[in-house]
Amino acid sequence: MDVLLDGEQNEHENASLAVEEDHAKVSFVEINRLRSSRALCDVVIVVGRDGDDKKEEIYAHRVILAARSPYFEAMFTSGMIESRLARVEIKEIVDGPSLRRIVDFIYTGHLDVDAENAQALLSAAALLHVTAAERTCETFLASHLDASNCLDVRTFAGSLACDRLVRECDRYFWENFDAVVAEYGFVAYDDDVDVVATMIGCDDLNASSEIDVFRAVMRWVRHDAERRKTGLATLLARVRLPQLPVDYLIRVVEIEPLIRANLECRDLIDEAKNYHLSASCRFAEEMTAEEKKERLRPRRSTVGNIYAVGGRGKKSEPYNSVEVYDFFRNQWAEVVSLSYRRRHVGVISMDGKVYAVGGHDGNDHLNSVECFDQKAGSWTEIEPMLTKRRGVAVATLGGPLYAVGGLNDAECFSVVERYNPYAREWTAVASMQSPRGGVGLTELGGSLYAVGGNSGNASLDSVERYDPHIDTWMETKKMLVKRAGVGVTAAGGRIFAVGGFDDSSPLASGEAFDPREGVWSALPNLASARGGVGAVNFGGCWIAAVGGHDGDTYLGSVEIFDVYKNAWEPAADMLNCRAGAGVACS
Repeated sequence: MDVLLDGEQNEHENASLAVEEDHAKVSFVEINRLRSSRALCDVVIVVGRDGDDKKEEIYAHRVILAARSPYFEAMFTSGMIESRLARVEIKEIVDGPSLRRIVDFIYTGHLDVDAENAQALLSAAALLHVTAAERTCETFLASHLDASNCLDVRTFAGSLACDRLVRECDRYFWENFDAVVAEYGFVAYDDDVDVVATMIGCDDLNASSEIDVFRAVMRWVRHDAERRKTGLATLLARVRLPQLPVDYLIRVVEIEPLIRANLECRDLIDEAKNYHLSASCRFAEEMTAEEKKERLRPRRSTVGNIYAVGGRGKKSEPYNSVEVYDFFRNQWAEVVSLSYRRRHVGVISMDGKVYAVGGHDGNDHLNSVECFDQKAGSWTEIEPMLTKRRGVAVATLGGPLYAVGGLNDAECFSVVERYNPYAREWTAVASMQSPRGGVGLTELGGSLYAVGGNSGNASLDSVERYDPHIDTWMETKKMLVKRAGVGVTAAGGRIFAVGGFDDSSPLASGEAFDPREGVWSALPNLASARGGVGAVNFGGCWIAAVGGHDGDTYLGSVEIFDVYKNAWEPAADMLNCRAGAGVACS
């Protein structure tokens, strides 16, 4: 048994733990004071270029330098001769005053960075591997990038192996491509051709068009043609040549002398022409090399914006609001509203304008039509349809706009109207064989396909094809599943039908029809069931499923199907939940 000695109890009761807040900070203040008076310093760092009249001498303590700088730690602990010298000369090319400031930072944690000293301080911090100082300088330089300096800063950052700042410069270049390539600094940028190719090949390049990317590449090569032309094929392989308009490809690209003189470049032109001659997306699917697939895909910045028009949400009242989705930035924003509220509205993009056709305003069925001019930023009412209806589907075919099917409170329609934007009039054409409300419609191979819908009694799995040359609708292969309120679009020589309602519930399934094979095949399921969903193809490689109703709630969520990957991925939610909205890409 332990015996507590006399007085021991009092000693324990009176014991306390000494804690000084900011102990390390106070200690470093005192250590730095000692350094300022050169007290207890055990090393002098000598910095200066050969030939300097006076070199910088920095008094310091080895243990402090080694504690914060891997460069000094290796120097003082690895048995190098410098570990025993009282004066250590830094032989690397570095600015003496800047290195002094980095040593000051090691002692004080304080570093003033400005436009005049940022690069010199980063050089010194990178040499000494003082990470916190490096990050401070990199952050400052990244925040002061502009179109005229981002490539110079990238070159500088690369010389110091500052990968974080290199990535920031690349990100600035991708985001501001048009502005950067307009500067002389772009053609003067003299990095390895593989680096330039990687930069211009990025999928996130924010170019106005692929033509602008091609022009930038040719400007860069011509600036020093004798030396740079050997890398032209490497650069052209990262330009999305198949995404260039056919006439530009033949009229401009193919006849460029530097390209005609290069066999590899001519092969790339042939590949692009073959893409246009075939079903483009199918041509891409058949490619096996990933780098080839990459150049067959458009960039996210060049595919246009998705418009979600009208529909209705939680309160069941029709909307007149319109949202636009920026695929490059993955975000939605509201734009100018419609003149009328419209649910179950047909929407299409034609000649750079967005048309909203028919629908229901909460009180009446509509035959009115509005046209959105993106340049003017306004909706204008144009000639009305002959028939008032909601659940109408619209598509273009060789110029005119077609409005197909739909319904009112009494019946579903088989009627079809055609609008001539030049004559500014609607005319009736051949009716479908079946009435179809909530039908899906798309153009493929010079024909219209009316997919699913509701007959007034039941949802439909039937599909009709319209031949404009003989003004006739003909039934074609049925879908695997009955679908009304279905999202329908075409991409890569196939028709895609997603979501919709069968006779009892909304659907998460989708299917695709290949007219060459004459069969429908199942797609991977959506993450959510979506009746009354909008579907639109953009860029020929992606399909957006926008909003809808899952049986319980109106949806603001959006899913995007990558045709190459055969997979759905989530996109940013809309600002408003919508079902029965019209969607178009423009």
